Amino acid sequence: MEKNISVSTERTKKFTMKFRKKHWILLILIVATFLRLYRLNANPPSLYWDEVSLGYNAFSILTNGTDEHGTPFPVTNFLAFGDAKPPLYIYAIVPFMKVFGANEWSVRLPSALAGILAVYLTFLIATHIKKPLKIKSQYFPIIAMALLAISPWHLQMSRVAYEANLALTLFLGALTAFLYAPKRPWLYILSAILFVSTWYTFNAYRIFLPLFIVFLGVLYVKDLWKKKIYVGLSIIVALVLTVPLIPFALSDQAHLRFEEVTIFKDLDPVLDANSRIELNNNAIWAKIVYNRRVMYASEFLDGFLDHFKVDFLFFSGDVNPRLGVREMGEMYLIELPLLLVGLYYLARRKSKMGLLLIVWTLLAVVPGAVARETPHALRILQVLPVPLIIVAIGLVQVLQSHKSAKFLVAGAYVFFFSYYINLYYVHYPLHWSESWQYGYKELVYVLEEMKPDYDRIYITNSLGRASTNFLFYSKQNVPEYLATRDTQIDQFGFVDTYSYGKYYFEKPDGDQPDNERWLFVDRPDLQLPPEDIIKTIYDLKGKPVFLIHEK
Repeated sequence: MEKNISVSTERTKKFTMKFRKKHWILLILIVATFLRLYRLNANPPSLYWDEVSLGYNAFSILTNGTDEHGTPFPVTNFLAFGDAKPPLYIYAIVPFMKVFGANEWSVRLPSALAGILAVYLTFLIATHIKKPLKIKSQYFPIIAMALLAISPWHLQMSRVAYEANLALTLFLGALTAFLYAPKRPWLYILSAILFVSTWYTFNAYRIFLPLFIVFLGVLYVKDLWKKKIYVGLSIIVALVLTVPLIPFALSDQAHLRFEEVTIFKDLDPVLDANSRIELNNNAIWAKIVYNRRVMYASEFLDGFLDHFKVDFLFFSGDVNPRLGVREMGEMYLIELPLLLVGLYYLARRKSKMGLLLIVWTLLAVVPGAVARETPHALRILQVLPVPLIIVAIGLVQVLQSHKSAKFLVAGAYVFFFSYYINLYYVHYPLHWSESWQYGYKELVYVLEEMKPDYDRIYITNSLGRASTNFLFYSKQNVPEYLATRDTQIDQFGFVDTYSYGKYYFEKPDGDQPDNERWLFVDRPDLQLPPEDIIKTIYDLKGKPVFLIHEK
């Protein structure tokens, strides 16, 4: 009888634990959803040029079955500003645009929903690695997903139409399927599909993913060999899906974007190497020590290490205000000691799962390290959620050793999270609206009403990519745009639109005829008599952004 009671009590405890976990998971997903969808259309304060480009191409696909240049349903890339955008995010916008129309919600929803899904995938990954890492806490996976749910780094990226954020979720889905595949071999095929899909979503994965897949193959070679038939099928599927990308990957257009951002096209290391060798009278040892390859390697290492700087991670974040709030780091300061504790725990365990987390981190930083701008929170986004999983490991160890610390840790998280939310919703949109090209939407709406009364409207391009904003916010009919536009596209895919319809995005090349009315839009630094200004477009702080005038 006592034995039966004991078994019954144990079952009740397990049921209660499982019930509580499900409720915690649901609560965290609700919080993650709210944080990623609340005022998504209004903060960040407006769509910036890349988001607008994605939106108009999705609109073009939806209404005309082509991209903005008339190419039917592109497979490998959308020709945008010369950076050849991967297509998957644009196609992801289309169904939302069909339902909600061409607006901020439709453009940003794929990223926001991907961010929510990434939170749950973090739970699945953390659940898988818990046992191999000998983490005793049943709540470790829940803690890991909770940390990603409130992460300033992940929130910033999930609320903007960043292809990198959708690619991150596809990658996490692929990795999750791969980790669970030994018990369900068909997941290898799903994993292959999702891995390849990242190549159609964000360019950084074309550098990161091959390295990571080779590492996975070596790490899990025994499991892969046991399921070799499914693995073989998944490889075939991956190759078939990759084939369309090969001609484009070898094209000049594909190389152009890489050459624009990579350190390996920077001539300064070559000039520096030549100068140092010459100063040492062309000695053999100098040619070895100051070889340009050594100089490039040094520059790569500097860029690599930049991404691990405490200032970037915990104090000021990315210098680009579109990638962070600028007044705090990519992670909360409370997570610095917890990260160190978690790293110490991994170093002591020497587990295959620990090796996976560390190598994942190192390889994820490579795309950022080969670029000129470092550190760069977007180009290394594929590192998430590893730092937060390690923080969760550290947090579990701290709480197991010092149970009273939970109040201190909880209080610190409440403080830093509240501080971030205040920055993001109160200060950020006011101080950084210019970085989001705020004012174009308002300008387009005003000019669309005034357009019938004028023969030509000249708009300054000084705020960046004016034509695409006008196409998107006016919901410009694609065939009409193609029929009236004056656009130059060079051999590398750089696109310059000088005019379409009544809109001109350059200065007049002649005098205004007496029988025509021209309207002008300029930045406020142009000194104009007040009586010449028809209307002024202001930013969120009340600062003038555009002046509309006739002379």
